[in-house]
Amino acid sequence: MNLISFKNEKSGKGGNTTEVLNGTKFIVSYAPVEILSKTWGVILAMVKYG
Repeated sequence: MNLISFKNEKSGKGGNTTEVLNGTKFIVSYAPVEILSKTWGVILAMVKYG
């Protein structure tokens, strides 16, 4: 996957960005979350209108 948010989250960073996927612009928030001694990535993407 070539998304900035995915690459940043995999390297342990959290943050917000704007991504374009299949021609649609998304506002993306991402963060690593530790659950039961494992680190998971949480990515929330919302369509940006306007």
